Amino acid sequence: EKPEQLSDGEAQARLAHFLLRVGERWGSSESPARRFALHLDNAEVGSLLALTPDVVDESFAGLARSGLVEHDGQTVALLDVSALRRAAEPVRSFGWARPATKPH
Repeated sequence: EKPEQLSDGEAQARLAHFLLRVGERWGSSESPARRFALHLDNAEVGSLLALTPDVVDESFAGLARSGLVEHDGQTVALLDVSALRRAAEPVRSFGWARPATKPH
């Protein structure tokens, strides 16, 4: 899937899912870390999420406008985890980025 084919909502869903997962690494799935350093630039995040750097930047801006996150280029603050989970729901619904399972 090419980044140009994604809607703003789909790109934001991928980014929201990613940020929740990173927050869970520093906290737990029930209570992700609310603030953490993100040592990746937009190109690196985009590479992980199959998004262009510009789409990552626009997605961060959209999530920030919605009051879900703050991002200063180095630190991410998850402002509304419940709403961020709802924003990430399309990723879970369509199975993108699900962890691989071991074959039986």
